[in-house]
Amino acid sequence: MKSPNGGLRRWIQEDWRNLTPYAFGVTTLQGTPECGDGHRNPVVRGVRQKSVCRPMRRVSRRTPVLAKNYSRSQVRKAVAKKNRGERVVWAEL
Repeated sequence: MKSPNGGLRRWIQEDWRNLTPYAFGVTTLQGTPECGDGHRNPVVRGVRQKSVCRPMRRVSRRTPVLAKNYSRSQVRKAVAKKNRGERVVWAEL
């Protein structure tokens, strides 16, 4: 049996956001679009970018590192890695 705070419910409560527009200065951290199946990859500076998502709120000890803990330059590096087809390891940024 799944715990009531696990899975998709926890993901929604953590408020995952797409940080790609924030990395290029298009939006503020709080104004970033939601991450998920319904959004399209953003077009930043005329180029379609891949989405890089992080949670905005800590719900449990299993929540990954929050978006506010990364600088704009670190997020920009993560977007560049993802656009090259590499795996983003946030601890290495």
